[in-house]
Amino acid sequence: ATEDVAAKVGETFGGLLNATFGNVVEMLLCVAGIRNGEIGVVQCTLLGSILSNLLLVMGCAFLAGGMFFAVQEYNQSGAAIQCSLMAMSVFAIGLPTIYTNVLHQEAEWAHMVEVSRWASVFLLSIYAAYLVFQLKTHSDLFQDEGADDEEEQPDLSPFTAAVLLAAATVVTSFATDYLIEALETTVDTWKISKEFVGIIMLPIIGNAAEHYTAITVAMRNKMDLSLGVAAGSSCQMALLVTPFTVLVGWWYGVQMTLNFHAFQLAVLYFAVFLVTTILGTGRCEREGTNTLIGKTNWFQGYILLVTYFVLGLIYFFEEAGHTDSLANSY
Repeated sequence: ATEDVAAKVGETFGGLLNATFGNVVEMLLCVAGIRNGEIGVVQCTLLGSILSNLLLVMGCAFLAGGMFFAVQEYNQSGAAIQCSLMAMSVFAIGLPTIYTNVLHQEAEWAHMVEVSRWASVFLLSIYAAYLVFQLKTHSDLFQDEGADDEEEQPDLSPFTAAVLLAAATVVTSFATDYLIEALETTVDTWKISKEFVGIIMLPIIGNAAEHYTAITVAMRNKMDLSLGVAAGSSCQMALLVTPFTVLVGWWYGVQMTLNFHAFQLAVLYFAVFLVTTILGTGRCEREGTNTLIGKTNWFQGYILLVTYFVLGLIYFFEEAGHTDSLANSY
């Protein structure tokens, strides 16, 4: 449905729309988790969704696209902006995490709750400014000037697609509460950690829409749209859904903060560093224009996928017991 809407509104807004409706699942999961007091799972889901989009979704898109095209091009200026936003998210999560872990004082924890809440307000303002930048003032940075202008006919009308998306969102909102309630039973039955569920399993389920779209459009050589879905969704999770979740915790009187586990902060840092390195390679000017383009291939996608699988192994073999889990360090 999101692809049909995107056919009417353009690739840039279409990629944003796809990322937004894809992230509604995580947003509803996080709200349900806060209401049930599962702060650790909420933080894992937020981080896991960012990592899933950066490593798994983008990796699959590069790999699938590379099977049909030896080299694929995208607008490098727009990708650089998204990398900067991800670096900003590492900064926003990193400072509260490092600050709290260095001091280890109850009084400072209370301060960090307030800092996280007000910092979330400023993060939301950054995302709002990014939307103006992406959709209005500098929209050309996120479009492929060399793309084929041939239009594809949508299968659904814009109204029908919008109604379908709205109905799917409502159904999902009812399902999230049952999913969170079943979490404890799942962890005990399968003998897996909550971190594996939150960082690996839930984001893969929640990112199914982005995963499908990013791969299919990459196979049609529409890499700007594919990156708009994968990288754009990660930026949205970091700068919209994460601060929104902190503010929801504030509304419910729950101490949801930007203080994540130190190991998870390190994982996020390395993932952003890797993606930034890959998106920065092969940069050149398109012939006859001043547009900077980046180039991708299947091998870069394979690198991202292997990185994600190694991360999954770490959390899969983590002890499921309450005394051995990383969740105890929150």
